[in-house]
Amino acid sequence: MSAVQSAGPLPAWFQDYLALGADRPGLLKSVLQDAGIKVRAVELSGGLHLVATPPSMVRSEACRYKIITAHHDRVAGTPGALDNSAANLQLVRFLVSAQAAVNTAVIFTDHEELSGTVIDRQGSYLLGTALQRLGYQAPMVFSLDVTGRGDTLLLSSASDSLAGRDASFRGLALQVDDTANQLRRLLGTRVPVRQARVPFGEDLGFLCAGVASLVLTVLPRREYEGLTGQAFDGGAYGDNNSPGAPGGAAPALLPPWASLRAPGIPETWRYLHGAQDTPKLYTAEAFSLMARVLQCLAEWRLPAYIG
Repeated sequence: MSAVQSAGPLPAWFQDYLALGADRPGLLKSVLQDAGIKVRAVELSGGLHLVATPPSMVRSEACRYKIITAHHDRVAGTPGALDNSAANLQLVRFLVSAQAAVNTAVIFTDHEELSGTVIDRQGSYLLGTALQRLGYQAPMVFSLDVTGRGDTLLLSSASDSLAGRDASFRGLALQVDDTANQLRRLLGTRVPVRQARVPFGEDLGFLCAGVASLVLTVLPRREYEGLTGQAFDGGAYGDNNSPGAPGGAAPALLPPWASLRAPGIPETWRYLHGAQDTPKLYTAEAFSLMARVLQCLAEWRLPAYIG
């Protein structure tokens, strides 16, 4: 199945976006501004994050702010179609077409692909510590990662394993778990939703910064079923990497991506961080599913958090 058949016609700018050496944040900013979307660039320790809101967005003091993120950086020398260009394209389309959005912001993040470095250098941690300064008080972050292939939405349960290791994470874990349950009910029968520990994503960095965060990813159903019960019992981020407390104490080491070479990992994840991660992997089901999920998130009047 070709990329055009699987994900709909890809925009002309997207091939430039996938090109090796592309100025990805520059292209994103230009595309969004050409579509009439206001974009704010935020630089943090060398990482460039782009903040945007749907033109239809309205504010409500009674509702919690929802921040939807997707990292725009990729492993050097790879196209990064699934990781994470699909989510970037989905969010561009969402920003242009979203209707009735309430307290919703989109941030294209940087410095996610920093496996093997300490948490306080990862983009999501640095961004998490800056959200209050940017005007977002106690938001809920929904982080999209590898959302271009499959028909089943997975909500990460990584916060569960973190809560079991450090009491300081328990309050955040309860928030994340409650939000995940609400989201599953909200999506109802419109989207197949499952929960699993996902060994990648930006949630760990946000959680260590004291920000509630939930990773959303997509897999083919048959791959999810193969993943169930696989050896992620030690925690999504590995036994030897104890996370620091929220707020930045005792930064944790991030796991190397090599952990994904363990037996039993989904086929989709085997394409990541390599030359085969191209738009040929995209499926129509994933893009249709994510369009529905993003619109539901936009309309969701998530009650304001009081803590």
